[in-house]
Amino acid sequence: MGINEIIKQKIDDNWGSILCAHGKKQTSDGEIVKVYDGIVDESVYLKQKTKILFLLKDGNNPILHDGNGCTYLDLRNTAYSSMATDTKMSRMYPMWRVMCMWIRIIEEPNCTFNDCLNSKNMFDVDGMRILLSHIATVNVKKTAGAGSCPDNLLNEAFSYFPLIKHEIELINPDYVIVCCGHMDFISEQYGCELKTLSNGKRYFRYGGKNFVEMIHPGAFYMSYKNRFQLFAETYQELVLGNM
Repeated sequence: MGINEIIKQKIDDNWGSILCAHGKKQTSDGEIVKVYDGIVDESVYLKQKTKILFLLKDGNNPILHDGNGCTYLDLRNTAYSSMATDTKMSRMYPMWRVMCMWIRIIEEPNCTFNDCLNSKNMFDVDGMRILLSHIATVNVKKTAGAGSCPDNLLNEAFSYFPLIKHEIELINPDYVIVCCGHMDFISEQYGCELKTLSNGKRYFRYGGKNFVEMIHPGAFYMSYKNRFQLFAETYQELVLGNM
C-alpha cells in the first residue's frame, strides 16, 4: 500500500471524529465535503533530493463525486485538475505560481526572480504541473472550505492535529512550509522551541524535518517579486543555519 493510500484510509477511519470536531453530521446528499491530501505524485516525490511539504489551511475546489453519495476534494490532484482549464485570470493560478517559485528556490538556491520570470515553468500550465508534482500538500482542516478559513474553524481542526502529525511522518519531508499560521501551536505539538530568523519568520526542527513559517502563497497583498524575495531570504538563512 502506498503512502497516499495509507493517508486516505486514516482520513476515512477518523471521519466521524473530524465531523464531530466541526459540529457536523454525515448527510446522505454528500453536503459535507471530505478532503484527501498527501503526495501529488509518489513516484516523482520519492526521487527528489530535497522533499517539500506545504502545510495549508483548507481546500475548496474542485469538488469530486464518488458515485455513492460522497463528495470529496483530492488535494493531491487539485493542482492538475484546476489548471486543466486555468487561465492567468483565475483566482487559483497566482497561488500555484508562487508555490512553483518557492519550489524552485529550494531546488535551485541560486535562482533569481528574473530567472523565474524567464522560466517556462512560471507561466506554462504543463511546466507548473511538473514542479508541483515534486511536492506534498497537507491541509489542517479535512473538510472543504469556501476560499478562506477563519481561526474558529482552524481551531476546531486542531483538535485532530495528531492525524496531521501522522501524515507528516508518513510523507517524511525535509521541509514543512507552514502556510496556515498558528506556528506557536504547531511547535508546541512537537515539544519544540521556536527560533526566529532575521526577517521575523520562525522555525523549529524535529526529527530531521525543518518546519518554517511562511505567508500563504495566495497572499495577494504582496507582489510576486516580494513573495519570491521573502521566501528566498528565509530559506537561505535557514539552510545556512543548518550547516
